[in-house]
Amino acid sequence: MDNINSVWKIATDKIQLKVPEKSFKVWFSKLNLKEIKDGVANIECQNSFIVDYIQNNYLNTVRNALQDASGEPIDINFSIIQKLEDDDISPIFEYTKETDNTDKKQTSNLNKKYLFSNFVVGSSNRLAHAASIAVVEKPGMIYNPLFIFGGVGLGKTHLLQAIGNAIEDKNKGYSVVYLSSETFLGELIESIKNGSSDKFRKKYRDKDVLIIDDIQFISGKKGTQEEFFHTFNSLHQANKQIILASDRHPRDIENLEERLVSRFEGGMVADIGVPDIELKTAILNKKCEEKNITFDKDIINFISENFGSNVRELEGILTKIEAIQNSLQKKLGFSEIQDILGIQIKKTIKRIKPQDVINTICEKFGISIKEIRGERRTNKVVMPRQVAMYLLRVDLNLPYTDVASLLKRKDHTTVMYAVDKIEKMINDDYALKNQIYEIRSSLQ
Repeated sequence: MDNINSVWKIATDKIQLKVPEKSFKVWFSKLNLKEIKDGVANIECQNSFIVDYIQNNYLNTVRNALQDASGEPIDINFSIIQKLEDDDISPIFEYTKETDNTDKKQTSNLNKKYLFSNFVVGSSNRLAHAASIAVVEKPGMIYNPLFIFGGVGLGKTHLLQAIGNAIEDKNKGYSVVYLSSETFLGELIESIKNGSSDKFRKKYRDKDVLIIDDIQFISGKKGTQEEFFHTFNSLHQANKQIILASDRHPRDIENLEERLVSRFEGGMVADIGVPDIELKTAILNKKCEEKNITFDKDIINFISENFGSNVRELEGILTKIEAIQNSLQKKLGFSEIQDILGIQIKKTIKRIKPQDVINTICEKFGISIKEIRGERRTNKVVMPRQVAMYLLRVDLNLPYTDVASLLKRKDHTTVMYAVDKIEKMINDDYALKNQIYEIRSSLQ
């Protein structure tokens, strides 16, 4: 390769288009492409944290960018400039209390638009909402930690920040901070590199309320889990409030230390589920009020019944309708909106092929096409097979006999039984409901 710097510049420009700005600064800004030899790119990193995170989250992004930039197939090899093993931070160094004149009241990172007053409550989020209100009333004294989990776009971040905003308003002297687990990890890495571990530790252990979003991203990161374990203990023992959010229950987070699972489950664990039609209707009405737009009741009902696995999707539909109305400079009637969104429904269903559903389910559950169509009846295979039957019937509206044929079942009554079983299970089994939601999101 004649010009390594040129190739790396092109590759990092491509990576930057694929990765959030904050993530790019934390994980990619200080990488260095040392050489490309025999189809292998040797990339230098500053420590093992960065190697671990990129390999788990962005390896394909880096490989594809380098292949595009170099015009040849590329494998990736990471090497560490400054050797730093995870075991070196357990917990980094012993914490010593130091005199610090820094004002305790630092930036909370809270967004003031997230309030309880604009959070719409329904059956799927009532417990999480009630627990959040209780925490505001007695921070550190009840439901500590508060752990909220649920799928994408269901309102976890809204609730977390609403708690922080309400506590700040109610307790003027309280020090509150909200951040993502990725930010926590990035700052931890910087503190190790700069020799400022005590300052990093003090920043979070001196808080009255620590709120961390997407805590599932510490999965498999031994050093970060070690440091967070000690931060958690320090805050908890001082009756400081800890609030966490994840896309899954603590016990379902892979490669999470058992001692952290135990502590996360030691307070209140509350889920936020997929909104039902009544909640979707209330959310749509609230969003219309915020946007200062009005729709007839039948339009709201049509959207509620046909769209919206989460709040973001509902807001996206409203934005789409609003944009079309603005471009046409007229208010759309029910039949016009029904036509526009009806086409969207048909296009989505038409675009999804039965084999797409089967492939996605096999990938999600880690089984092969041969297994899902085979005769084995182990738990590993039966549940994915029944989920496939359910989605093929309910989402693609295929006849029972066609579903049976696709999955090599002899009798269509097997499909009828599976559909009925899954419909009943998803009312009570959040993990299954979330898996089906993720499959649908992948397909759409």
